[in-house]
Amino acid sequence: MTSTSPTSSASCSSARVIASSTWPTAAQAGWEAVPVLMLTAKNTERDTVRALDAGANDFIIKPFQPQELLARLRRFLAVS
Repeated sequence: MTSTSPTSSASCSSARVIASSTWPTAAQAGWEAVPVLMLTAKNTERDTVRALDAGANDFIIKPFQPQELLARLRRFLAVS
């Protein structure tokens, strides 16, 4: 059973957020090769280091440039 809760954003009232306990992890079979790109508003060095240490392959701080995001995604697609 998947647990969901509504987002706090009024503009996305119909969107649902999947509880983190239901997300697949790299420790689960078949997910080892899936790259993790974090797109976040957290902008301290501590946040970046924690995300990368936790297994993120890349970290982008908002606001970001769309072309930069696409270039980073292309890099992951070229590797896989």
